[in-house]
Amino acid sequence: QAIKVEPDSAMMHNNYGAFLFSLERYSQACKELARATEDPFYNQRSQAFENLGRCYLLIDRLDAAEHAFKRSLTLTPGRPLAILQLADVMIKKDNLEEAVSLFDQFSTMVDEKRVQHSAQSLWLGVQISRLKNNGVNAATYGLILKNMYPDSEEYRQYKESTL
Repeated sequence: QAIKVEPDSAMMHNNYGAFLFSLERYSQACKELARATEDPFYNQRSQAFENLGRCYLLIDRLDAAEHAFKRSLTLTPGRPLAILQLADVMIKKDNLEEAVSLFDQFSTMVDEKRVQHSAQSLWLGVQISRLKNNGVNAATYGLILKNMYPDSEEYRQYKESTL
């Protein structure tokens, strides 16, 4: 109803898109989030692009997700989630060089204590380390993942990948 009252409100489209996302109605969520990104004066535009990228990932639109994450980072460089998500997209697109560069950026943020590792970032660290043939780092990330997030989907994937 709020969108009917203010159909051009980027904030309303972003909030409604986030709501649809939480209901796992991803196609509809992507449409609303895309509308939110259209307003160049929306002060949460970078966040809206990040949300849109996450949405596109879930409906397997890698190119669109890549574009959205890059736009988010253009507007607000150093967004940790956008950096991680874009690194994940780059792995899926077999662009190891860019994935490594992005993950290194995130790792620097962790080292500087600006962010903490998540299950997703640790699993990404395992994957990137393996692709770089660095078994020691892969095992280290895997051990931290096991200790910090033993019940996570990422740890389940890690365990399956070691069989």
